[in-house]
Amino acid sequence: MLAVTLILVGGEEIGLPLIGLVAGVGIGGLAIALAAQDTLRNVLGSLMIFFDQPYRAGDRIVVLGHDGIVEQIGLRSTRIRGCSTAS
Repeated sequence: MLAVTLILVGGEEIGLPLIGLVAGVGIGGLAIALAAQDTLRNVLGSLMIFFDQPYRAGDRIVVLGHDGIVEQIGLRSTRIRGCSTAS
């Protein structure tokens, strides 16, 4: 924090318009955060399933009206065999 403050104060002293630069970086950071939102949600959801292990390979589960046997759990997907509509 101290280094950033010193850089900003020093830049202002030599005449650089750092207020606009800081505002631009803030807006750019917001745009990146919004663009990465879905990716981050998928990664965190995958890690939660991977580490919490609410189900394991071989378990029978029902998801969104489909039931089946979990074949494989990966970081990006979970494979379910024999999905059929549950009643």
